[in-house]
Amino acid sequence: MRSLSLIRHAKSDWSSGAASDHERPLNERGRRDAPEMGRRLRDRGIAFDLMISSDACRALETSEAIRAELGEAAGSLAIEPRLYLVGPIGMLETIEAQAAEIRHLALVGHNPGMTELAQALGALLPNLPTCGIVTFDFSDLKDWSDIRQTRAQTIAVDLPKVKWKD
Repeated sequence: MRSLSLIRHAKSDWSSGAASDHERPLNERGRRDAPEMGRRLRDRGIAFDLMISSDACRALETSEAIRAELGEAAGSLAIEPRLYLVGPIGMLETIEAQAAEIRHLALVGHNPGMTELAQALGALLPNLPTCGIVTFDFSDLKDWSDIRQTRAQTIAVDLPKVKWKD
């Protein structure tokens, strides 16, 4: 079985004075939510083999905060500039390129692409809010390159404003 977690970056600071959208950092709420979501993942026993993050400042800060809470369960981190504001097809291309030995993959990126991919995989979400995480299991997926031909099962939706319940 393979699992995929889609993580939207935490809340960013529009008033930061950043030179560009790409350089916008997290705001206070984002710096609070990202570690909290990492703790929730850790408490649920989630472990990633690989986390791939957009190279935008807010996505990298989110990735680092979650990884700090997960410790060794965070797996490796790859930075993928193509995840910056890419749509679901671009995200699928990134997923399809991953090695077969990756069992649980996490992508950290942006809307609207994150929500659109989550919906395409079957999540019943009108919107994946900032720092929201949706996880899918693929029971029949032998290789990531076949993800478009495999049925996904939504196994968890965790949102910062909603406390996770088993």
